[in-house]
Amino acid sequence: MFGIPVQSWYDEKNNPYAQVQLIIQQSQPNPRTVDMCWYVSVFLSEFGRYCTTWTVPEGWTPGQPLLPQGYHAETDRPSENGVPTWSTQAKG
Repeated sequence: MFGIPVQSWYDEKNNPYAQVQLIIQQSQPNPRTVDMCWYVSVFLSEFGRYCTTWTVPEGWTPGQPLLPQGYHAETDRPSENGVPTWSTQAKG
């Protein structure tokens, strides 16, 4: 279930094409926390991953809102310090 694309979109008119995938990942040891990530590749060479971290609180029931816990992004574009990344925590 984790790490498998939930949905994929492709630009098949151009070759090579662009691709966007929505993937759910579990990047933290807490089993109630998941990342919803958008993977973006353009012409199969540039890559970006943009994620929102969500935690389902104890006692949560369907229909109750979930608040994001944080955001992070990374890209394959080189920088002086390796892979550029960005992350923050949401205030809630």
